[in-house]
Amino acid sequence: MAIGGIFFWLGNTIPILNNYLGGACLLPLLGASLMNYLGLIPKDLVNGTNVLMGGGFQDAYIAMLLVGSIMVMDRKLLLNATARYLPVLIGSQVFAIGACVIGGLITGTSLFDALLC
Repeated sequence: MAIGGIFFWLGNTIPILNNYLGGACLLPLLGASLMNYLGLIPKDLVNGTNVLMGGGFQDAYIAMLLVGSIMVMDRKLLLNATARYLPVLIGSQVFAIGACVIGGLITGTSLFDALLC
C-alpha cells in the first residue's frame, strides 16, 4: 500500500499525467502491474491477491462503493434524479419487451420462449 501511495502521489504530481490521463488513479494500477511483470512482488502475495479477488471481494467492494455514494447524496437531488430517470427506465424496458415479442413473432418462437429463455 505504501508503494501504491507513492505511485498515487507521483501520478498526482506529474502535470501531463495528472491533467490528461488521470495519473493519480492510473499510475498505481500500471505501477503495480509493472512490478508484478518484473517479478518484484513475491509469488505468495500474488497468489493471495488472486484468491481474494476470485472470492468475490471485488464485487462486494464495488457494491459497497455504489451504495455508499448513493447514501451520501442530497435527498432532494436523489428524488429529482429518480423522477427524471424513471420514465426512461420504464420506456427502455417496454421497448426491450416489444423487441423480444417482435423477434419471437418473426422467428416463430413462442411468446414464453422469446421473453424468458
